[in-house]
Amino acid sequence: MKQLQRMLLVILSVILITGSLAACTSNETAKNDEPKQEEKTKDSENKLKEQVEASVYEDVTDEESDVSDTTDLAHAALVNNAPPKVANEQSNVSANEKRMVKATVVKNIDGDTIKVKLENGKEENVRFLLIDTPETKHPKLGVQPFGPEASAFVKRMAPVGKEVTLEFDVSDREKYGRLLAYIWVDGQMLNRMIVEQGLARVGYIYAPNTKYVDYLKETQTKAQQAKRGIWSIEDYATDKGYNASKVTSNTAIASTPSTKQEPKQEVKPKSEPKQNNNVYYKNCAAAKAAGAAPVHKGDPGYGKHLDGDGDGVGCER
Repeated sequence: MKQLQRMLLVILSVILITGSLAACTSNETAKNDEPKQEEKTKDSENKLKEQVEASVYEDVTDEESDVSDTTDLAHAALVNNAPPKVANEQSNVSANEKRMVKATVVKNIDGDTIKVKLENGKEENVRFLLIDTPETKHPKLGVQPFGPEASAFVKRMAPVGKEVTLEFDVSDREKYGRLLAYIWVDGQMLNRMIVEQGLARVGYIYAPNTKYVDYLKETQTKAQQAKRGIWSIEDYATDKGYNASKVTSNTAIASTPSTKQEPKQEVKPKSEPKQNNNVYYKNCAAAKAAGAAPVHKGDPGYGKHLDGDGDGVGCER
């Protein structure tokens, strides 16, 4: 019996000791786990922070991508010659500002050509895009009707010293080396203004430089309907240029400059100078020295040797 009691006491003691040890172990484990739990919490917070930052970065990247897309669309509209959405001459300037340069007029050549000085100091001849004015200095065609008016209009709107803006289309030079541009003066396109006045036709339309061709054709239609300038003469302005044969002598053309003619000298009757037929001039130099030039047929001293062209007037030059 005593042995049994002793065994029970031993078992109880073992149980109590085991329970105490387990409790101690549990407390120690809990204490040791606290830093680990804190580390796990911090790790979770860091991961959450990284996820938030990644989300923000993706949003910013998306915004930058949108801006890039907008720039590309503007560039594509320029390359593809898309017309401006707003009916305003400068509505597409911001999208095309890389194709625009400042310049100063240094010479007015004619109605569709000027000479400018660029910001880098270089001087260039500039041909107005998509328009053609009548000639004023052509070696074969000479001065065409309304050519002087076109030149005068450009000279008035873009005089020497005037700052202008050159807007280039897709290609900026022609085969002769001249720049090709739309000329902007005080916010208005000079190419369009010349057409509006009836002093130019829409012409020389070559792709890809066709950005404003429809706009200029609309302006030309209005000038045609109003019969302004070149359109006041039927069939004078054509798709191929200007037809001078349509301009008759009795056609009233305000642009035709009056030519100052030398007064004709009256040819004296042959019978009057008979008493002076003994006058003789060896050559025109002698006639001029005597103050007799020009010598008309029938005048004293007139001879065929003085009248090389046989028009009856010798030494007229």
